[in-house]
Amino acid sequence: MPNHALVLLVLDGGFSVPSAIDCIVERLLDAGKLPVLILGPTSPYDLRKMNECSGTAWVTPLPLTLKPQGFRTISSESLIDINLFVSGFNEQGAQSRVAIVGDFLDNIMPTTAFEAFARFYGGFAARIKEQGRTAVFLLESQMHDPRKVAVAKRHADMLLEFTDDKLLVTDMRDASKASKCDRREVTDIDKWPTLMHKLLEVE
Repeated sequence: MPNHALVLLVLDGGFSVPSAIDCIVERLLDAGKLPVLILGPTSPYDLRKMNECSGTAWVTPLPLTLKPQGFRTISSESLIDINLFVSGFNEQGAQSRVAIVGDFLDNIMPTTAFEAFARFYGGFAARIKEQGRTAVFLLESQMHDPRKVAVAKRHADMLLEFTDDKLLVTDMRDASKASKCDRREVTDIDKWPTLMHKLLEVE
């Protein structure tokens, strides 16, 4: 089992999201996981590791002029199709090895009412944890309703908040005792891939 079931990366600085996703996928593959991508603003064509993943969905509001090759497209307004896509990996006999990675939250937040988003994401995160899966989601928080961002943060086990000059790491596993959360500021952003590797270590 991973140390943290659901990791949320909040990116507000000038970071390359495709590079971050490739780094995370590479670490998960090394750990024997089965990465499943649920992408948003990041195009599948921008990733080096897409073909090594067990499945890829691109959640997008944009109509595609070309037939997708090697991935599925889902409308950003169709939350049920996101759930159905993930449930397709429930019958592979290795639920705990499935690891969901992506930045799809950036594309569903603008088109989803607050109550609907809170209901969808609460259930989505709960199922990830109940099934013993790993999930790493990336989010550009400045783009969105702060209430929706707060919902995403509340369901995280580990919260990594990146800005231009620092990284704040918060262990959220005991959210009822927020004052006791392990918060440590890391100022050397160049070391963040190493930190991600540590967070995703498995026994």
